[in-house]
Amino acid sequence: MFEKRECRVVASKIVVPSAEEVKDESKVFVTLDAGNVVGRVLINNALSTAEEERLIEWVEKELNSDLWRQYQGRGIDPATGNKEVTASGTVERVDVAEVAYKLEGEADLLARLFDDTMPYAKMVLEVLRERVHDILDKADAREDDDEDAVAKNSPVTNGTISDKALAHDRESGGPLSASERLATVREFLREHWDRPEALQVTKYYADKDSGLAQHFDSRACYGAIATASLRHPCTLVMQRKNTKFFQESRLLLHPRSIYVLTGPSRGDCTDPDDTTRNHARCPCCWTHGIQAMAKGTFSHRFDCSPEARALRRVGITIRSLTPGAKDRARRESGIRGEGKRPVVVVDRGQASLMNARTTLWSLPNTAFGIGMGVGGNAILWRTISDTRFTDKVLGHEGNWAFWVVGLAIWCVLLVLLVAKVVCYPRFASREWHHPTRCYFFFAPHLALVMLAIATPASLETRLRAARTSAWLVSCVLQVGLALVVYTRWMFSPVDGDVGHASPPYLLSTVGWPLLCVLAQILDLERRWNFDLPSCLFGIGAVWYALAFIAIMHTMHEHQHNKGAPVLFLIVAPPSVMAVALANFNDGAFGRASSAVFGFCVFMLLLLLRLGPKLLARPETLGVYWAYVFPLAALATASIRFASTYDTQVARILAWILVGVSTAAIITVSCRMSVHIYAVATGRAFWNDPLMDRALDAAAASSSGKPRRCDGLIFFRSPCACLFVAASSLRGRAASSEKEENHASILEDKIVVPHDPTKDDDSPPTPAGWSTCLA
Repeated sequence: MFEKRECRVVASKIVVPSAEEVKDESKVFVTLDAGNVVGRVLINNALSTAEEERLIEWVEKELNSDLWRQYQGRGIDPATGNKEVTASGTVERVDVAEVAYKLEGEADLLARLFDDTMPYAKMVLEVLRERVHDILDKADAREDDDEDAVAKNSPVTNGTISDKALAHDRESGGPLSASERLATVREFLREHWDRPEALQVTKYYADKDSGLAQHFDSRACYGAIATASLRHPCTLVMQRKNTKFFQESRLLLHPRSIYVLTGPSRGDCTDPDDTTRNHARCPCCWTHGIQAMAKGTFSHRFDCSPEARALRRVGITIRSLTPGAKDRARRESGIRGEGKRPVVVVDRGQASLMNARTTLWSLPNTAFGIGMGVGGNAILWRTISDTRFTDKVLGHEGNWAFWVVGLAIWCVLLVLLVAKVVCYPRFASREWHHPTRCYFFFAPHLALVMLAIATPASLETRLRAARTSAWLVSCVLQVGLALVVYTRWMFSPVDGDVGHASPPYLLSTVGWPLLCVLAQILDLERRWNFDLPSCLFGIGAVWYALAFIAIMHTMHEHQHNKGAPVLFLIVAPPSVMAVALANFNDGAFGRASSAVFGFCVFMLLLLLRLGPKLLARPETLGVYWAYVFPLAALATASIRFASTYDTQVARILAWILVGVSTAAIITVSCRMSVHIYAVATGRAFWNDPLMDRALDAAAASSSGKPRRCDGLIFFRSPCACLFVAASSLRGRAASSEKEENHASILEDKIVVPHDPTKDDDSPPTPAGWSTCLA
């Protein structure tokens, strides 16, 4: 199918070759950041005319007609995220992949697996990938010296481009020279696009309504993308904009060309571990689409005359799937009852690796959010039992119940977390170095401090030494962890600095006022003759103020956080600070503590207006419990406030906040229980982006010898080791047999170049077919 030919490969930046230059098939033109869109690579003459004809024959004659489906997409406005009904286009598509992942924009439609009904599909994917790599490896870089040509090829811009967009282009290699940019593109594709798993074939109609509207390809599903454009020229239109600027780049795609989208052209400006959303309203990232065919409008869309066929553009797209997409496909195939059908073509022991996801050794550190939520409610009910107007109604039993349950949960989670850190330190290291997950390492000692504060009155005297020890241990951990993360706030080279602050940062600040309150209860100032509570309060107040301002300053960049549980952490530290300030005033709310309490009530109203997502599916274990502790802390402060002022209005407010806190813990507990039941019955799963990446890395690197890999469960027993080794060997044998079958099928139909590194009698393989340049 792919021939060996003598070609000269020339790589330049920005300036696209003219139509006359492209006619010379002896030259392959590579344009890096084509049209001044950083990350877009255009390869003209990537395929020969004969290769194009063979590919079109395969698309129209070899692909089963039952596989094609009609697709009509609606464009997305990058500035608003709204769908534009007028910017639609209709095409025909076939999607095949190594895993049956859910197709974007479809209800429950899955990509087909590579099988015998499409004998050449897997080979086409592999050979196109190798073609791109071979061309880039053999390219000679040259600089674009003609400034007029560069300006002519640059996008049309109206308004002032946002600083964020310019900074992202700069960080992605925009200012680099052609030779430097070529090296970075080679390295990126070798690392992130070495083995694409998905193939999409698209046929356009010969009318003016056939095209693709502006859209983002899901970042949660796809990595780098490359498309071969066949038969008829078309225009690739890319846009990025917000309310202050608009950019549009139009790039003519000649037949036999391949374009690759990476970096900003693919939309990669946010946290790579956040694979839950696309980039609507993002000024950094480009949307892309194919302009509808303006020439040749035929009366019947399915006109198969030679004139109509000549105008039907064919696109063959190859994609790399993200770890999360592959993992979800493996899990959801079992949920849909398709578990008996192999989802992955080459079995490398993924079935055993998948069992690791269901073990408690892969417990995320976010699970300690459960302990914090129960501990916060234990403090609330201890305050209820100590206050006259609430104790008469609710009594002491709630304090005992939450304290006992909270202590049991804390002990179980602590044992599991320590076991994970000791046995599988690499996954714990992933969490520690993650820009947001690292803050959940504060949760164990925060939950311990809460339980110490909430100790029932009848046990206070007997457990005084234990509570003092808990304070000491928690204080040491708080200081040690805070020194590390606050250093990251100041000098982190990645996304851990305060300029990228997000609500989980507040977990590092709530420990200071909690330690202050426990020190006040234990009377450590008098016992140790040192004003520890004031010192702790001052540290917490300053760092909370800094984090709060930074979070509010960047809130507009995190639209997905609207109504999210982590936003409620904003209420937690000031609520505890209000109680600490009251304790400085002999337990009575004064001006300062009342002012802080009023701020907390207003912030709660603001957060409620954003629409909490209490009933949504919990993605990661423990994250939804971020709703619970802040509300319990605010309800505790409201009871102390009402006991000071002893007015009807204050008591009504306190009862309302107690009701809200109780409703939150009941709702979150029930929702989590429902999800746990669904997981236990195989109808759902717990998601964890870090585990998704670790699982994919382990699956990709697993071989005959199991080893520690990225913190997954590691197979230490001899039987497990033999199982993984046997699975790997079976996968290799199946892969080798499939390659031989492909070669025998194709011997009488295509030209297979000789590979000098092989013996004459050895069968050709896909690697041999992909050698395209002499």
